Amino acid sequence: EHFRPEDNDWVFKSRKGSKPIDNRSCNRLVKEWLKLLDQNGLKGIQSLTKTWELHYRNQSRNKSANSNNDNYDQFIGPVRYKTLRELTYRQLLAAIMSGRIKPGQRLIIESIAAQMNISDTPVREAMVRLEARGFLSRASNKGFTVQLLSRQDIEELFQLRIMIETMVAEKACQHCSIKTLQKIEELSQQFEAAGNNFENVIRINREFHFTIYKEAGMRNAMGVIEYLWDRMGPYFFLSYVDGRRSGTGIECHKGIVKGMKNRNPKEVSRWLKEDLTRFSKIVIKEFDRDKRNDQDLN
Repeated sequence: EHFRPEDNDWVFKSRKGSKPIDNRSCNRLVKEWLKLLDQNGLKGIQSLTKTWELHYRNQSRNKSANSNNDNYDQFIGPVRYKTLRELTYRQLLAAIMSGRIKPGQRLIIESIAAQMNISDTPVREAMVRLEARGFLSRASNKGFTVQLLSRQDIEELFQLRIMIETMVAEKACQHCSIKTLQKIEELSQQFEAAGNNFENVIRINREFHFTIYKEAGMRNAMGVIEYLWDRMGPYFFLSYVDGRRSGTGIECHKGIVKGMKNRNPKEVSRWLKEDLTRFSKIVIKEFDRDKRNDQDLN
């Protein structure tokens, strides 16, 4: 639908007052424009109106001609900007993953919305998404709470991750394409170069592992792995001791890449288990230290 002005709208105002110019003056003005453009075959408003109608008639025909093809221009356009909803979700997720919002912390929709200077709706929708992924749990009263795990929960989640992820990685090793091998080698290099940028390290690390796991073609196992990663998400920040990450993951990633290239499932499994075991020890150690600090404060 093209824009049509209302009856009381006008584009030009008369120089003699605040009213719109009359048809005669408008017609004369259009003629002058057409003359300047060397459009000698067109004469004023009537010709311009017919040209306008012809333009939209042809446009409508083009849409009809494309309706039976794989052309989705009629209802799909380029996405240029992230929506407010998506930006809100990503900002809250980043705050949880980085530990700026701690496990067990209560989140009030209205307070978060006021702090972000937005309405309640995108915040509520973002929190519902985070709840579905296991990052948040709904509080008995108003709002949500960041997922709180016990030491036993963390140990169990890591044990499950080792069991499932090594199994999937071994299968992926047997089916991995050359393109994927190149991709994981690039990601391993990016992971090493990321330094102490926590958000980049977490993002690249996840992409590295999931790029491998997807090669196994085990959709149900992938769903379980995603769930386990998300449950652990609010505690990943504990892997940064005094603002610095451990370098043990770099060595393990290189070993995994080497095993994948050699098509050696056992080598891949060994390095992946080592990666997860080292990571779990760091997280659990920092978890215990935080607990002791909280007890000392109380």
